[in-house]
Amino acid sequence: MLKYLFLLLIGSTFVCAQTPEQLEMLRRRQEKDLASEQLQQTTEIDSQDDKATPASVDARLTAQKRMENQDKLVITTGNFKILQSATGMKLCTLELGLTNYTKYPVEKVQVFFKWGEVETYAIFSGIPYEQTGKLSIGLAGSVCNRITEEPNLRVTTCQLQGAPESFCQSAIVYNQG
Repeated sequence: MLKYLFLLLIGSTFVCAQTPEQLEMLRRRQEKDLASEQLQQTTEIDSQDDKATPASVDARLTAQKRMENQDKLVITTGNFKILQSATGMKLCTLELGLTNYTKYPVEKVQVFFKWGEVETYAIFSGIPYEQTGKLSIGLAGSVCNRITEEPNLRVTTCQLQGAPESFCQSAIVYNQG
């Protein structure tokens, strides 16, 4: 009796089989339970490996951008908002950016943006490798209707620390953000 009480205390379960058929059935059931438990553990491990953390997604996207834009200065436009004044005049704001994917720090890049008859410019400076310089501009009038179109770009000054101006000029690309 003490023996059975001890077995119950440690939480073991015993099944008694009396015939060889019962023993074989018990063995198969145990093998099946063990196999399903192993499969479940493997599935849990696989699903944990497949889960992408925000850091791993950011790292993959950064690496992908780096490969696509290697040795380029990427000009972007984004965060566009239209406001209307009390007099009915349209006002809009637009964010301009320059991301440096060259191995040279940006000393000074002056870019003119032209939408139809309206032209504005931005000067970017002091942008190290894989960093973005951002400027926000405000415009008014009919240009606000065309701002979502790709602008005509004209670069007047392009200076990278330690690189010829021709390299700098050829490295500039536009990517609407």
